[in-house]
Amino acid sequence: MRKIITAFLFCVLFLPVCNAQGNSPEDRYKRFQNYKKEYLRKQIGLTDKEAAQFFPLYDEMQLKKYRLNRQVRSEARRVAYSKTPVSEKEYASSAEALSLLPLKEAQIEREYYIRFRGILSPRKLFLYRRAENSFAKAMLQHRDKEQKKK
Repeated sequence: MRKIITAFLFCVLFLPVCNAQGNSPEDRYKRFQNYKKEYLRKQIGLTDKEAAQFFPLYDEMQLKKYRLNRQVRSEARRVAYSKTPVSEKEYASSAEALSLLPLKEAQIEREYYIRFRGILSPRKLFLYRRAENSFAKAMLQHRDKEQKKK
């Protein structure tokens, strides 16, 4: 009982302090997004005008991809962890949706690539794709640097 009370007090007293320091999931997500945008901006060499036009479309594209992923994966989790028997049709439908996910993401990216062409030069479009592909590596390096500071 004492452990439960101690854990409760810890949560009540210290978690608000952590959130005040910008450690909430929302704050971490915002920092991640800002870091990614700054990374892309530097790698592509966007001007202020280009960035002002590019990033609203980029955010829109990311949101569409996020919603698509969430919908498909939510259904796959429902099928995978169902407490009731799942029909072959449900398995087939979920498997089909998962197999089509990369294609649908590529279609979204293609749609926005066409829109980005009205904003960015061919060189900057090429640099954008290259920066997107190298971002994960840069993020890991950034994380390692941050951990060394602590």
